[in-house]
Amino acid sequence: MNLYKINPETQSSIRMKFRARIELLLGIGIVLTLTLLSSAFEIEFVESLFEFTRAHEDWELDEIIFSFIWVALISSIYGVRRVLDIKTVNKEVSQRAYYDSLTGLPNRSMALYQLEMSLKRAKQRNLSIVVIFLDLDSFKEVNDSHGHDSGDLLIKKLERR
Repeated sequence: MNLYKINPETQSSIRMKFRARIELLLGIGIVLTLTLLSSAFEIEFVESLFEFTRAHEDWELDEIIFSFIWVALISSIYGVRRVLDIKTVNKEVSQRAYYDSLTGLPNRSMALYQLEMSLKRAKQRNLSIVVIFLDLDSFKEVNDSHGHDSGDLLIKKLERR
């Protein structure tokens, strides 16, 4: 049994799913409300709109333009909102991919990437760099004999020092 199973859903993805469901339900609610109102009061929205535009033919083009403007505005707001959601999710994915969830320190992938970049810069500038590796001898025994919570606490204390 893996006690450290990673949850594939981030807080942002859960919020985005919730928001999408609310928006879908809101849209369905508006359509149903308009349908029920038109049935209850015997209002024909499309026919009324057609008759209105025919009565005011000089307004027809303006109405079409304003309709497109409203659709474009709503689409833009929706698009911006989705882009911001995607940026948030990407930031969380990057955080999970390159930083340790326990300490918040860069993980092995990030450390190797930073080392590679540092070596390239040092080579370009004809400089030397120093690399220090820390290893906890018998750390597995700490986890095995005292439990993973104790091992996590040890790593947190070492990180603070």
